[in-house]
Amino acid sequence: MWWSATSCPLTRMRWFGLPLLRWSPRRRRSAIGAAVVTDGGDLPVNYVIHAVIRSHDEQVSLHGVERALTSALQRAADWQLNRLVMPPLGTGAGNLKLEDVARVTTNVLETHLKTQTFPSDVTIVVSTDDEKEVFDVWLKRLA
Repeated sequence: MWWSATSCPLTRMRWFGLPLLRWSPRRRRSAIGAAVVTDGGDLPVNYVIHAVIRSHDEQVSLHGVERALTSALQRAADWQLNRLVMPPLGTGAGNLKLEDVARVTTNVLETHLKTQTFPSDVTIVVSTDDEKEVFDVWLKRLA
């Protein structure tokens, strides 16, 4: 299993996000913790897994991030996707602390790895080297 964190300029991250506006939890009501697979659209990927971490009724929480990430990893396993690239869930508009998100993410990845072989390569894309350092500390625990 390969886990890594990498930093990426915000301008590039925004570009990657534009085609994803076609699917939105607002258009299709999905419960917090759900994960939906769609085609990659204009992105250079075959599939996109959308993890639902908030709703009109509930704000972003670590528990919701944990449930959504668990569902997203299960969808990746169901579809036998080898590679998963993801941002830290909940740190943007959710305003969750990066350290808390890194801990929850690592715990979910570790639990998933115990019973599943897919995905075999997970990359967490962060926007700064400081964020990368936080994730690197937690991801080393999986090695």
